[in-house]
Amino acid sequence: MKRFFCGCAILCLAVSLPSGDARAAYIYWSEYGSGTMNRANLDGTGRKTLASGLIFPGTPALDVPDGYLYFPDCLPGTIQRMKLDGTGRTTLVRGQIEMAD
Repeated sequence: MKRFFCGCAILCLAVSLPSGDARAAYIYWSEYGSGTMNRANLDGTGRKTLASGLIFPGTPALDVPDGYLYFPDCLPGTIQRMKLDGTGRTTLVRGQIEMAD
């Protein structure tokens, strides 16, 4: 019975999100080895590379209401953003490298 209620809560959340590309129909992730930021459908199909050429991509953060994805490229010390469909990529912060002792 717990699974049923959990599934209902997730479905309600997905239905209440705004339309357009800012949907709960995708999962977003970064790949350190390939230097990319990616998305795919929740079932794993429809994989799309949204950004490439990253040196050390960090974990993406989603701004679903405004339709943006924010992500760091840790080695050059940048924070970038782009629309959830991968367009409009821009660098917001440069040169913020802090090495741990």
